Amino acid sequence: MISSQLGGKQLDNTFQSFIYRFPSYFYILYYNATQFIMTLKEEQLDDVLKCLVDRLSDEKKYDDVRKKYAELIGKLSMKWNETQLIDAFNSLIDIFNAIDDSYDAFNAVREAIAEITVKLPGRQFDNAFNYLISRLNSRNNAYYLFIRLHKDWMKNK
Repeated sequence: MISSQLGGKQLDNTFQSFIYRFPSYFYILYYNATQFIMTLKEEQLDDVLKCLVDRLSDEKKYDDVRKKYAELIGKLSMKWNETQLIDAFNSLIDIFNAIDDSYDAFNAVREAIAEITVKLPGRQFDNAFNYLISRLNSRNNAYYLFIRLHKDWMKNK
């Protein structure tokens, strides 16, 4: 196996090249990709997050592909540190505000935001929750997020 012959930096560079050149690996082999990603180091998870957010933000991608990226972001959030969670939340909020709510990807982004928000630590959770409440008047779908967050928050108490 080639990877066993590479040093740490070489392996990281190879991995980074792989995720940016073959992003379809993440949504075509969804289950296997998730298992693989769960074994990555923190720095590699940063690269995966950036790649997934970039692909999700790409409006030229098909809706079902963008939906898979959003689902992966939500699922992988259990492995991220606080900074990664905050970055993911902020990125998803930007996408949520920009994406047309008639797409399936919109619903997947909304779900990923809910999954990530309940994992945020105290003050960050409060800030995210308050932000989402402030958005209730400007976007009907924010109401769904509020209900979902409330259920998850009560379940975790």
